[in-house]
Amino acid sequence: MNRTKYLVYIKDDNEHSIVFPALLGHDEMAVQMKAEGVLGAGFCSFDLNKDGILEVKCSGKSTSLNLESRPEDTLRVTVDYLGFNYEP
Repeated sequence: MNRTKYLVYIKDDNEHSIVFPALLGHDEMAVQMKAEGVLGAGFCSFDLNKDGILEVKCSGKSTSLNLESRPEDTLRVTVDYLGFNYEP
């Protein structure tokens, strides 16, 4: 399992996500990304299932931002990092 941290944030009136190493703080990354607001934060894992298909899962929470992950965060990260064109 590859477990990392993630943020879903607002910048320039658009929703974005970033996945980053677990040794960095969510609050530090929000500052670095010049986020105008953070919608979701927690941990992100990328795993291959038994059929060899990549599965992304976002869960947990950020203690530095006092913010929970949201169910829709997994989709946001999947769209941003795997290149799917999806508009809810």
